[in-house]
Amino acid sequence: MCYTTRSSVVYAVSLNQLRHMSTEPGVATTTTSAQNAYSAPRRPHMTSRTTPGRILYSSEQIAARVRELADAIHQSTEHVATKADPVILLGLMNGALVFLSDLLRAMPATAHMEVHCQNLSSYKGTSSTGTIRGLESLPDIFAGRHVIIVDDILDTGFTLHNMRDRLLNVGARQVDVCVLLDKKVPRTYDIAPQWVGFEIPNLFVIGYGLDLDGAFRSLPDIRVIEEN
Repeated sequence: MCYTTRSSVVYAVSLNQLRHMSTEPGVATTTTSAQNAYSAPRRPHMTSRTTPGRILYSSEQIAARVRELADAIHQSTEHVATKADPVILLGLMNGALVFLSDLLRAMPATAHMEVHCQNLSSYKGTSSTGTIRGLESLPDIFAGRHVIIVDDILDTGFTLHNMRDRLLNVGARQVDVCVLLDKKVPRTYDIAPQWVGFEIPNLFVIGYGLDLDGAFRSLPDIRVIEEN
């Protein structure tokens, strides 16, 4: 089940961080001094010279690590998850689509897991700072539940921090985070994932669900983008 932007209501994610809010439907905007001090690298523009570069992690390395993450999550939740109260895996679309699917398939067949997804975007123009689209009213299903947010990549922490706060605000009893990639850059928001696939340097990467202007999602491995 996926939830998309359908309401014109915009929620401030943290009043003590709020500086201004866009009037565009479905868009929450915050600015902090920490954000001003650091911004994630601008997304490269797709051109005829843009090609997948060197492989950072192969499909075999990814598959092995996803199995390890699935085992770790199952071991952490198997004593609390039940048929009546399964843990919710909440994938942030579209980047986490492939990762979420493989993570779910790697879970034991007896694992009590429920899957939902949420369409979000944390890009303003070509920069991954300042804006979240789709962070709005969440369904009642998350109230009182243990939710694990599944995302493709963590850099500034803006999206995951605000998604976690929003889930807690609607009554989730526990919110954990699992990311495929943890980009080692200065954090502008306080977020510490419980499960991390790989740590990467400050590079723009593609493949395994990560895209550049909609391209390269289908690559089986994770690569660094290059301009020839």
